[in-house]
Amino acid sequence: MDGETLVRRLVNQGLGSRRQCAALVVEGRVRVNGVVAEAITQRVVPRDVVEVEGRRLRAAPPSLVYVALHKPSGYLSAVKDARGRPTVLGLVPAGLRAPGLAPAGRLDLHTSGLMLLSNHGDFTLAVTHPRYGVEKEYEAAADAPLSSAGLRALRAGAPLPEGFARPKSVRSVGGARYRVVLTEGQKHEVRLLFESVGRRVTALKRVRVGSVSLGGLAPGRTRELTREEVAALLAPLRGKPPDSHGRTGKRGVAKRR
Repeated sequence: MDGETLVRRLVNQGLGSRRQCAALVVEGRVRVNGVVAEAITQRVVPRDVVEVEGRRLRAAPPSLVYVALHKPSGYLSAVKDARGRPTVLGLVPAGLRAPGLAPAGRLDLHTSGLMLLSNHGDFTLAVTHPRYGVEKEYEAAADAPLSSAGLRALRAGAPLPEGFARPKSVRSVGGARYRVVLTEGQKHEVRLLFESVGRRVTALKRVRVGSVSLGGLAPGRTRELTREEVAALLAPLRGKPPDSHGRTGKRGVAKRR
């Protein structure tokens, strides 16, 4: 089938997430060749003229940018904040701030560590949607070490407000510090899993997303992903596309941990 869906065109032009771009179409704010678009599944080809709120989109998509950032605690995983609080985008050097650059997934305000940012909608989908199973590894410090029984219970998982959660793996790295690997996330999942076994997380840092590791990247600093890192994260999209409506579903929304 020729072309691409209208929603994908909007996402790849840096106009937001799939959900946000679908809302633009549903609200009648998008025109294709002068006609209000009626379906998010409508297909468009390069010669089609797409306008959003009267502004014509560029014929060519913006340059695609892929950034790794070491998020410090106290920064919002957002592009901007109405209350003026510091956001992760403010840490990105001007030379990397391409149109549409946004976090590919989120960390809560007091969680630090590796974040990926991009203006490529398919990349964000591959990183955040649970169906693609991209591993996210966290280092959690607890208020006290887990007993053997507590560690077994943590590995077995627990019912959380958004459904049952089970880590892919949990291992001790000394004292009261643990490495936890998730492949699909719920809000505050790591913290809530520890609470389910009677422990409180006192510090939480994400150290890996897929094959991309935090390594020695200093807090507040960024680097561009390598071509190999980007290709590895995009690889799961092959043969596992989103549904015919371009939706990720409730569990496809990136959650804060």
